[in-house]
Amino acid sequence: MSGSGPPSRRVIVTGLASLVGAFALGAVALRTARGNRRNEDADVRAKSGMIRRAIDGAYGALPIGNTSQWHDFSSAISPLIPAGISYDLAEKILWYAGFGFTWSRLTSAKPMDENLKRCSTVAVRCDLGLWPLGALEASVTLVPNRRTKFETVERTWAVIRGVRWT
Repeated sequence: MSGSGPPSRRVIVTGLASLVGAFALGAVALRTARGNRRNEDADVRAKSGMIRRAIDGAYGALPIGNTSQWHDFSSAISPLIPAGISYDLAEKILWYAGFGFTWSRLTSAKPMDENLKRCSTVAVRCDLGLWPLGALEASVTLVPNRRTKFETVERTWAVIRGVRWT
C-alpha cells in the first residue's frame, strides 16, 4: 500500500527544492563562465597594449636613419606571450595588438590545412603612420609546441626594423 496514494508533501517539497537548486547552480555556472570570458578579454586587451608599448620602445631604440637589418626584441615580447600559453590566446593577443597574420591557423582554410598544423605562426605589423618621420615593421613568430599537438606556444621570437628620423 505504500505506492497507492498521492505523494506526500515532503516528497513534493524536496523535489521542488532540488529543481530550484539545479536552476540556481546553472545560473551561477553561466555567470561564472561569462565573468571568466570578460576577465580573459580584459587580459588580452591589456597584454596587447603592453605589446604595442614594447614595439614603441623597440622602435625608439633603433638607430636614426634607414635600418634594413632586423633587430631582435624577443626579450620584451616573450614575457607577454610566455611558453605554455594557449596558441589561440597568443594569436588573439597579437590580433588585438594590431598584427596581421601572413601564416596562421586563424587565416587558414577550414578544415585546417595539414601544413599549417606543423608550421609556426608569423604575425606582421607595419606602421606607416609615422611618415615622414619614420616607419616600422615588426614581426612576431609563434613556435608551436609539437609535443602537445600545437595547442600551446613553445617559443616566441620578435624582430623589428624601420626608418627613424627623430
